Amino acid sequence: LDPARLGVVDRALDPQLDPEFNEDNHDRAEREALRAAAMEHSAAARRRRQAGARDRVLQAISADAGSTELLRVLAAAHQGLVHTLFAAVDVDQPGHFNVAESAVLRTGVGTPERGDLVDEAVCMALLHGADVYVVPKEALPAGDAVAAQFRG
Repeated sequence: LDPARLGVVDRALDPQLDPEFNEDNHDRAEREALRAAAMEHSAAARRRRQAGARDRVLQAISADAGSTELLRVLAAAHQGLVHTLFAAVDVDQPGHFNVAESAVLRTGVGTPERGDLVDEAVCMALLHGADVYVVPKEALPAGDAVAAQFRG
């Protein structure tokens, strides 16, 4: 049985299962060369997946089925409504999100206890099964800190 055909393994994440990758090797490649080729194959698949996600997020934002507004994204992330999230790794938004009031609390700013709203959005989206891409700010599809596609 081919685990990739059963949906158990993603061929893009495990290049050794990709027939196209293994077709010409037949165990003749050096271990490190094979490992390097496998890593590049996986990286290329991740880049393709991220580019597709970026396009879907931009389309969702233009159709009001997504947002770059941090407060709106935080509320959706806490409710499990984020499908795909892009978050800037190099943006710091101090504070905590009050779920009951759907408001940002800026208490603890400048102290070790302070939270980070971008990190909170990432954590909540991941907890609810969203696809999350943490990228440099200039690689965001749109916005300054986050860009999200909401669930349908």
